[in-house]
This record gives sequence, structure tokens and C-alpha cells, in this order.
Amino acid sequence: MRRKAQIGVIVGALGLLCTSAPIHGMHIHNNQRDFMQQDIMQQDTMQQDATQQEIAQQDTTQQNKTEQDAIRNKNRQYNIGSVSKIITTTAIMQLVEQKKMDLDEPITTYLPDFTMADERYTKITTRMLLNHTSGLMGSHFKNVMLFEEADSEGRDSLLSALKEERLKAEPGTFAIYCNDGFSLAERIVERISGMSFSEYIERYIFEPLDMQDSSTPELDAKNPERVSLEKAGCYFDKNYQMPYEYCNAIGSGGILSSTEDLCKYAQIFFKNNDGNVLGKEAVDAMLTNEYAKTTYLNLEGESSSEFGLGFDSVRQYPFDQYGIQVVSKSGSVNFHQANLTIAPEYNCSVAILSSGGKGQLDYLISNAILEAILQDKGVMPETVRTDTEYKQEYEKANIPDKIKTYAGIYGGASWYAITFPSDQEMEIASIDEDSQVTATFYYTKDGYFVNEDGYYMGVHALTMQSGQNVSAKAYFKEESDGNVYLCSQCQMEMEGLGVAREKECSLKRQQSIPLDEKIKTAWEKRMGKGYYPVYEKYNSTSWTNTAYEELQFCSRLDGYVKGKKQVEISKILDATHAQDAGMNRDMKDIQFVTKEGIEYMTVGNSAYYYIPQEELKEYTGEDLSWKAKESNTVQWYSIGEDAVGKQKYIVVDGKGALYLYNRYHNLQYTTFMKNGGNTVVIPEGGTMVLVGEQGATIQLQTKE
Repeated sequence: MRRKAQIGVIVGALGLLCTSAPIHGMHIHNNQRDFMQQDIMQQDTMQQDATQQEIAQQDTTQQNKTEQDAIRNKNRQYNIGSVSKIITTTAIMQLVEQKKMDLDEPITTYLPDFTMADERYTKITTRMLLNHTSGLMGSHFKNVMLFEEADSEGRDSLLSALKEERLKAEPGTFAIYCNDGFSLAERIVERISGMSFSEYIERYIFEPLDMQDSSTPELDAKNPERVSLEKAGCYFDKNYQMPYEYCNAIGSGGILSSTEDLCKYAQIFFKNNDGNVLGKEAVDAMLTNEYAKTTYLNLEGESSSEFGLGFDSVRQYPFDQYGIQVVSKSGSVNFHQANLTIAPEYNCSVAILSSGGKGQLDYLISNAILEAILQDKGVMPETVRTDTEYKQEYEKANIPDKIKTYAGIYGGASWYAITFPSDQEMEIASIDEDSQVTATFYYTKDGYFVNEDGYYMGVHALTMQSGQNVSAKAYFKEESDGNVYLCSQCQMEMEGLGVAREKECSLKRQQSIPLDEKIKTAWEKRMGKGYYPVYEKYNSTSWTNTAYEELQFCSRLDGYVKGKKQVEISKILDATHAQDAGMNRDMKDIQFVTKEGIEYMTVGNSAYYYIPQEELKEYTGEDLSWKAKESNTVQWYSIGEDAVGKQKYIVVDGKGALYLYNRYHNLQYTTFMKNGGNTVVIPEGGTMVLVGEQGATIQLQTKE
């Protein structure tokens, strides 16, 4: 059944490029309301001219949209986030084609100053950076995500930050998403080419492909004409407009582009590619399944994470059911989402950019549109076959004795106790959480566990279906090192948008570690205490997220701590160190250091400092005049009872900002909100942080 052309209110920006007739027959349900802007562009490359099609159900802010608006919007610039990674990979592959480097040579050949505390770092190759198997801990994004500022601090400090870190896995064995790999790849391009990364991709990728709407923070800073390009809005909590966000980790997630430009870029992967930007051998390498080569936690089933070189997936459901290769790359920053999906054999691509919303929606919408295109081409049936693998009636069976030995305490985003109360049942119960959840899974004849009440194992957590139809099955995987994991396969359906499949390593079993009494006492003093970051710049968009951490023990397992926000389940090593005990995307070891009589917590690296709650000043509601004494001065306040409910007028002079949080540590107000006004009401139980460059002043005044 063909999909009718319907898009819900306030949808995201879409761009299409294909050699087919104009698309039709798609249905995008009208309940997706998280997007802030919408535009759709279609081009027919065979006719050498463009036609625009605006498909939207207008809301009150977008009445009477004209054809001219539609033409303009296809050039609207968004931060494409991690879609930048395939452009970075393209730059690397160009250098490989020119025989200036080898993908399988250790990266120390090109970055001799790259060292780590883990001696295995010498095994890391450029291929491992591009296929997410380097074993690096994850992401170094200190002062990388900034409002309207190009700043190289985060990129420049990466090598020094890595010097003190370990690896999470043996290089080349375990595939899990890693931003730092592409930041290192960016550095390799610079070292080999002798150019800045931004200059390189502008000359050798943007210009040959006529990507006139594409840029980077660095290029914007050097060329005011680029800044004048129309940029998509950034919105906080759907109501407040924020300044434009730059990601200064350019190779990992900092490129700016439009739907039209991304579709131009996608042509290098088409069957009829002329090889001007990238030759066939290099293209084929990028489209090869690298995930299939891994040896640790190589999970069963289909997923949107079948990594190629740079690409998230080079084998995508449901297209692979018909022998069609579809590849995709998604991106996400704080305020923008992106997806580029390509069918190379059929010269088709779909680019979706959105302001706000959820990345998974962009991915599903891309699939829905591409299905319609391929149906028009006659290579997919009008009714896509529904695989019944996840829907079949299952036969319950007795749990094998070997699997029963896997009972124990497991860690993910939370702590869980897994038991087997009967021969056919597995019970998963959350522990040490404010709201405890228990779910029963039945063992089936085909060797999986299923739940009949809507629960499934998601990303490191027991999850309840919400707003989408999820069919899932779980299973245990014991690895060669003796570690046991609870893994899952999920099929997620959203009405009108089709199906996505994922596979996850959800939980890892942990073993009790007896602690020396002195070590335990040292950690007990830190439990339940709030810690607040003091390392970000005044215009870091990280302040708009929850700027708070609190540690807690596991009541059922000795030797571990876990944070409520950033700190994952960590194994205590000594009185001041704890090591991330999972196998997660971004892993962060923690350490406590004492400076000038204050014990700080560092998370992930010694540059990421958190101050304990007893060092916060109390704000009692008086008029306040604060001045930053040095670069990146940070001052936290707790809200006293006398301040609650008072109305204050905020005045900022210079490079500074105020961020106000409620009692749940969620941002309530910042001076960066363009339509937030200058007056705030002080919340009960909240906190406030003032941040500024040297000389900046911030005043809280009583409004008459």
C-alpha cells in the first residue's frame, strides 16, 4: 500500500536527490510534533533542473508559505553533527588513493606525538578510527559545543588528554561508536596535507561538488559571507530560541550543511559516480561491512549500526531483504538532528535535517521516503513484506542449566538483579532506583527470552514501550574473557514510518569486590553528595544539559559506585580512583583530587573538574554584582530559602552568562535565551551558576 503524502505540524527539513520521477505515495503520520522547521527539496539530476515540492501541514507560525520560501529553505544551513564523519572519511580515503597513507598502518606513523597510558595504543590504525574499533574511551568534548564561537581548544587539547587514558578494549576487536576516532582522523588529514582540516575539505570536497551552503565554524570565522547564510533555529524546550550552536570537533561532528548540499555529496557513492572526488575502490571500501570483522560482542541480528568506514550502517532493513544495499549516517548535536540515507546502486539519496526532534525519527522518515522512491523504480513491491520473525507465536521452553548460572547483578544505565524463579522464567528487577521496576521474561524454544507486558531490553536499560510498537527478544552472551552480557534484538515500528531494527549489548554482569575498610570509608563520605562542573566556558551549550552529578553505592554488590547522570557503573580501585566497568559508548573513569583544601571529582579526564556541594555559596535573594576575575571563572550558588520566589532583573556586561536550575537540576533559565527576557523568579531548591571570561560582570537586581 502506497504512503500518502502527509507530514505533521512543524516538521523537519528534508532533501532528496535521485534519478527517478517525483516521489509520491508516502505517508508520514501527523503525530511527530518535536521538529521546529520544515522544508523538502527534490532534484532530478537527469533533467539538470530543480523542482521544489513543499509538503507541510501549516501551523500558525508558517502560514502562506510561498514557492520562493521552499526554494530558499533547501539551502538553509544546519549543524549536521556526526554526518560529518563520512566527509572526514572521504578526506582520509582521498589521501589513501593518492598513496600518501595506508589505512592499516598504525596512526603513530602519522601522529608520532600520539601516546596513551595503555601500551596497546600502538596497535591502533586509521581503519580502526573509521570503523569504531580503536578501543578509545569515547568523546573529549570539553569546550567543544559552543554558542556562536569557533574555538579550537577542544581539538588542540585532544592529544594531551589522551596521554593519561587507557583503552576500553583491544584495538580492532570490539565495535562501538567513538567520536574521538574521527577527531584523530581530522588531525591525520591536517598532518599529511599540511592544511587545516576545514581548508582541506573546502578545497577537495565542497568546491568540486559545488557545496556552496556547507561550512565549518572555522570557515565561518574567516569568511563573514558564510555567516550570512540562513541558519536553522536552535530551540530549548521547544519554547526558547537560542543562539546558533557550533560543534568545534569538526571531523567528528562540526560540519554545517544544507539538504541540497548533502544530496550533492551523496553522488560520490552513486553507481554512475565519475570518480572526480573519490574513486570506485575507495567508495567500495567505505561501503564494506566492517562490523562483520569484529570478534568481541559481535551480536546477532540486524541493526542500524552495521558499521562501514564512516557510515553507521551499510546493511539496512528492510532493503537488504530485497538484495538492495542502502547505507546511512545519522548525526545529533544539542539542537539539530541529521540523517543521510543512500541507495548507491539506484543513484538515490535522502537527506533530512531538523531543528529539535529525535534522530530516530529522521532515520525512519528517510527509510519511508526511500522505500517510496524504490517502489516508483519498481525494485521494491508496493507492499513491503513484513517479516514475521519478531511477531510469531512462540513456544515456551525450559531454561538450560548453563543459562541459569548467569543469574546475578548486572549493570547498565542502572543496576539490575537477574534471577530465574522458575524453569521457564527470567526476572529482571531494577535495584537502587527511586522507582523500582520488575519484568518477567519467558524462555522460548528458539533460545530467546521474551516479555508479554511491553518491556524490552533497550540501550543499557529495561525499557517500557512508549509511543511505538516494539517487538524484542533477549539472550545471554558469554565472551572468551568470561564476561557475561545480556543482549537484545529489537524491531521498532512507528505508524506510517515503517520499521527499524536494533541490536544491543544491554547489561554486563558484575562481580562483588570486597573493599578495605579505609577505602570504603573514603567513598562513603562522597555518597549522596552533589557535584557541579567548573570546567566549561560561559557559552558552552553543555550548561543547557543537567549540570550535576551524584554518586551512590550498589546495595547488593560491594566495590562499585554509579552516578545519576554521567558516571556509569564504576569499579572502585582505591581510595581516590574508580574505573568504568561497562562496555559502553562513552566510558569515563573517575578520580578525586585535592587542590587548595578542596576535594574535586574529575570525570573522564583530569581536565573535567566537579566541585562538591559544600563549596557552593548560598544565594539568599539579595542584589548581587559579580565579576569574573580570570578567564573561564565559574561560581556556583545554592538557592537559600530567603531567595525563593523573588523576582530578579539580570544584567550581563561582557562575555558572561547566568544559568538557573530547578530543584531537579534541569535548566530553567539562561541569559542566552533570546526570547527569555531579563527577569527571572528564583526557584525553590535550585542552583545557579555564573560563568564568564575575565572582566565580565553579571548583576541580579531587584526590579522596581
